[in-house]
Order: sequence, then C-alpha cells, then structure tokens
Amino acid sequence: MSINTKLTKDNPIKIPESAKEGGLSFIREKFWLYFFIFLGIYILGRIISRGMRQELWTQGIRNMISVSLLFLLLVIGLINAHITYLMLILYIPFVDALPGRFGGQYTALNLFNLLSTIVIFCWFIDKVKKERPFFVRSQITKFAVMFIFFSFFSYVINGFEYGTFYLKTQIFNLKRWIDPVLLFFIASGMGYRRDLRRDTIIALLLGIAMVMFLAIKDVSQITHFYEYKRITGVGSQPNMLGAFAVDYMFLFLGILLVNFRKKIYWLSTIPFFWGIKTVAVTFSRGAYISFVITSLFISFIKNKVFFIICLAIFLFIATNLWILPQAVRERIEMTVAGEKIYGYEKELESSAARRIEAWKATFDMIRNKPLFGYGIGTVGSYLLLYRGISITDVHNSFLLLTAEYGLFTLLVFLFCLFTGIRASWFVYKHSKDDIIKGSALGFLAGIVGLIVNCFFGSHMTTLWEIGYFWVLLAIFANEEKELKNEMFLSQA
Repeated sequence: MSINTKLTKDNPIKIPESAKEGGLSFIREKFWLYFFIFLGIYILGRIISRGMRQELWTQGIRNMISVSLLFLLLVIGLINAHITYLMLILYIPFVDALPGRFGGQYTALNLFNLLSTIVIFCWFIDKVKKERPFFVRSQITKFAVMFIFFSFFSYVINGFEYGTFYLKTQIFNLKRWIDPVLLFFIASGMGYRRDLRRDTIIALLLGIAMVMFLAIKDVSQITHFYEYKRITGVGSQPNMLGAFAVDYMFLFLGILLVNFRKKIYWLSTIPFFWGIKTVAVTFSRGAYISFVITSLFISFIKNKVFFIICLAIFLFIATNLWILPQAVRERIEMTVAGEKIYGYEKELESSAARRIEAWKATFDMIRNKPLFGYGIGTVGSYLLLYRGISITDVHNSFLLLTAEYGLFTLLVFLFCLFTGIRASWFVYKHSKDDIIKGSALGFLAGIVGLIVNCFFGSHMTTLWEIGYFWVLLAIFANEEKELKNEMFLSQA
C-alpha cells in the first residue's frame, strides 16, 4: 500500500497519512520495534526484580553478558541508531539498580557510560548517512548549553581557589551533574521526526511504569509507620522514588484526560494507580505535597469542574485524616511532633527541624558568595563541619544549586523549567497526535511536580530520577518547533 505524502494545505511538510490517523495505528506500522521495546523492558524488569534481592551469577558471567549485549547494540545501532537509542531510554531509570561496573576499580567504566557512548557514536553515523543537522535547535537548546557552561565555569573558578585536589576529586561529581543534560542533547538529535519522538515517549512510559510496578509488587499492607518500612525502589532512596513517581505518573493521566472517550486509553489508569500507591508507601511528605499540588494543577488545566471535585476531595481528606491508611496518617501527623527547634512556636519532627536549619545555613552561604557558588560538594561539608548540622544534604535543589554553582546557573535552570512549561503547553494546545498531546499535558503537570519536589529534596544529580525530565524537555522542544513550522507553512 502506498503512502500518500502529497503536499497540501492540510499536509504541508510530507507527513504520511497514516501518521495523521491518530489513535494507536502507529503500533501496527512498527510492530517489531514495539515488540522489542516491550521485550527489553520485560527483561530489565525480571533482572532488576531478582537482582535487587541477590547477586545474579558470577561477576565474570555478568561481564561477558554485558559486553556481548553492548556489542550487539553497537551492531544494531550502526544499522538503525534509533533502536539502540531506545534501549538507552529504557535503561535510564535503572542505572543505580543495574550499574554494570564490571567489577573493576574504574567506576567510570559502567553500563551507562558505555551505552551512552555507543548511542552517541551511532547518532553521529546516522547523522552523516542522512545528511541532517546534528541537533534540532531551539530556545531550550541554548539554555541547556548555558547550563553546562556556567556549571563548568563555577567548577573552574572554584578550582583556582581550592587547588588541583578539588579539580581532581570533583571532576566525577561534575560529570554526574552534566550527565542528565547530555540526555537532552541525545534526545534532541535522535528525535528529529515526530514518529521518533512518539517512539521515545512509548519507551519512556514503559520505563516509568516498570519502576513503579517493581516498587509496589511485593508490598503488603503496612499498618504502622516505621522508617525501615519505607519503600526505596530502584534507587534505594524513598524520597527520590516518591519524587520520581510524581514527576512522571501524570503522563499517564494526561494521556487519559486527552483521550478519555477512547476506551483503549483507560488502560493508562493502571500505571497511574501504581504511581499513587508508590507515592503512598514511600512515606515522603514532600511527595505527598507535590502530588496534591500537581493533581490540582492538571485538573485546573483540563476541566474546571474536575478541579473543583479534586479540591473538594483533598479538603475533605485534610480535615478527615482518619480516612487515610493508618501508616500514611501517622507519617503526616508526626511532622509537628518531636524535637523543638529554636525560634519556632511549634515542635517539629527531628528530620523536618534539621532541614529548616540546613536551609537557613545554606542561605548564609549564598549571601556570602552568590555569583558562582562555593563549588561542587561543598554544602554538605559546610553544614556538618562549620554549622554542626547532622545532615549533609540541604534537601532543597534550588538552594543546593545556588550555593554550589551560583545564581547564574540557577537562573538558567529556571529558564529551562519555564521554557519547558511554555513548550509543553503549546504542544498540548496544538498537537493532533493522541500520545504526544496527552503526554504534553502530563509533562506540563510533571514540571510543576518537579518544582515542588525540588523545594524538599536534592534531585539534580540523581540520573535515574531527573534523566527523563531532560529527555521530555528535548522531545517537546522539538515538537513545538515542528508544529510552529507546520502552522507557518499552512498559512503561507
């Protein structure tokens, strides 16, 4: 069957007619691609599910399997770079659970670095073969470049002050800081067509769903809150897991709200329910707050009646905590019971009290050195050694970013956030693709969730959590640009 790519007013840039049908028709056209994506996430899920409880095989066997798979992905990538790139997308949430360090002393020789290097190499070969631009340039691309530049500049400036020891020891932390932004450029370069961006979203949704499924699949009923009962998930950190769920679970809700008249899309309620349960069993109060705010935001955007219903439900719960599971209620109520903190009228639970003290101390650091910060890894040492605060994490991404990298880097990151909001809003309003339009609404809400989460935790260097944010940022920046080009050509 031939594909009609005739230029018309309704089809100005040779969009295949089959790509304009909407729904899930694209799955038929790429059946084998999606089969391998589903197979890949299933295998990852099985390995993580077993590996989180025990070591699989011996180190030598694991190394042999890893090298064989990487070589296979290299060969596949030279034929079709998109497949290898999608495997990287699937792997991102599992970089901590399955680091693949090959048992050597060189921590940089790990699965993520090798896989991303292979993807970049195949990306370059694909670019040369198809004679296309390396990046899809957009305003967010400029901000991402500036973000890396100011981060590196802060590292160098502070290196002159602290000496070569600082430069040597913190180079790996700088890389961890830049790794998520690298994913933005990879996704921007590989997602130069709409169907490729849609494939990325599908792979990304499967990765998100698997993370949340693995977190809750073995959870039994928790009757009382205890710190050791908090579910840690693939990153072995409950607060990060709760933030991950809020950041991305609304992609499923966005797809449902945009396509609620189509029965097939109601299946997205399943992973969204997994997300709700994941947030609940992490017992992260920051995640609870961000879930409520994000829910209200997405309901307000989509439907004002829906917003009023959600608001009424949350108000009822807030005034009737007895309807919540007992362990969740205990976690919420313990916030205002415990250690007394100087200068406050109420008593606060000890971890909340220490966080407020850490925020105040970090503010002092920012006031003393606002432009380029104190350098990577300095905030934790300052809190412990100079202020006597027994936590080494300030639990606030914005404060941590400013104190260590400076105000310029913070401003660029804020521009990335708000430009991402603008791009996803534009795509949500103008896209005709079911998956992309719904995901744009979900990502719009997810950015709001990320902003709230950043007030309660340090999420900028946790690749498995923040990585998908940068990927989605690239996807919707590219989609916004293509939609604007289509609108311009249709009016010409």
